[in-house]
Amino acid sequence: MLFRSSRYFLVLPTIIFTNLIPTVYAGLNLTNSTIYRSSNLPFDIRPSTPQNEQNYTAPIFPILPFTQSELNPILSPDATSNWSNAYLFNPTAIVLNSTIFLLYRAQNYNKTSSIGLAWSTDGTNFTRYDKPIIYATEIYEKGGGCEDPRIVRVNGTFYVTYTAYDLDKARLCLATSTDLVNWKKYGPIFNDWADVVFSDIDIPSPRLNYTKSGAIIGEKIDGVYHM
Repeated sequence: MLFRSSRYFLVLPTIIFTNLIPTVYAGLNLTNSTIYRSSNLPFDIRPSTPQNEQNYTAPIFPILPFTQSELNPILSPDATSNWSNAYLFNPTAIVLNSTIFLLYRAQNYNKTSSIGLAWSTDGTNFTRYDKPIIYATEIYEKGGGCEDPRIVRVNGTFYVTYTAYDLDKARLCLATSTDLVNWKKYGPIFNDWADVVFSDIDIPSPRLNYTKSGAIIGEKIDGVYHM
């Protein structure tokens, strides 16, 4: 499931899938300012909770083209929240028991990022969990926070790769959960990473311990998982 983000809001293209969730996804009408929140998930999530929906059939690739909905955005910043009142970015989604769960990056006015959770049964109207599910707790996350989640589920466990940012370096990190609310962090995935960055005039220079934007493929290829 693919989403696009703007600078301020989450926007959703009109996507046609077969037997995934409702055939046409639309965005939330910008004139609809109602924000639905909940301190509880719509149902308890366990390792046994079924993924996708009943009679799921995988889409046939390629799944292009995408057309942006005229009703975007589907989520907007929440002015009453101290962690998501400025910007929303870069979501990832998974379908459980015919319900879409959306993990999204939220920023406050200090530009500290947290990862929020929302859910929907129609791809249009989302209820937000009223607390961030992954947020800055470690020294390598202080200041910038936790950004840009990517989710996959393997044998009942959710794996989220995300970017930790301490206002100096971005580091690709990993967290796991079985219920989408309680997460265990494993820290940076690649320690002592070294690469080369090029200036605007193509002058190379070494860069250490700067990684981001990794996504785990949910199926094994030649017996191993890839990212």
